[in-house]
Amino acid sequence: MRLSHPQPDGATLRVHLQRAAKSAGRADPLLLRRAPAAGRQVWATFCELSALRPPGGPIPLGEVEAWQRLHGVRLTGWEVECITAMDAAARAVAEELQRKARPQ
Repeated sequence: MRLSHPQPDGATLRVHLQRAAKSAGRADPLLLRRAPAAGRQVWATFCELSALRPPGGPIPLGEVEAWQRLHGVRLTGWEVECITAMDAAARAVAEELQRKARPQ
């Protein structure tokens, strides 16, 4: 989430780190992070569902149910818990970034 946050010049942190990596010849560790193999499908599902969230709100569980029907997939309780935990963490980061961006 923080990598996609615009910096004062309008470019995202990801863009700045990619430019620095190109200049230095080595990537910042933040750019190298990958979800563990066992969690990639849950992460991909979270990313799809996150795009459906209402502005500022959590991913509605009805959207999770609809996603499962649409894709012919049945998420386990653990997977749904992971998705809701990732959702809460993403919203917390977004709120923190908004708070920091507000003029004092």
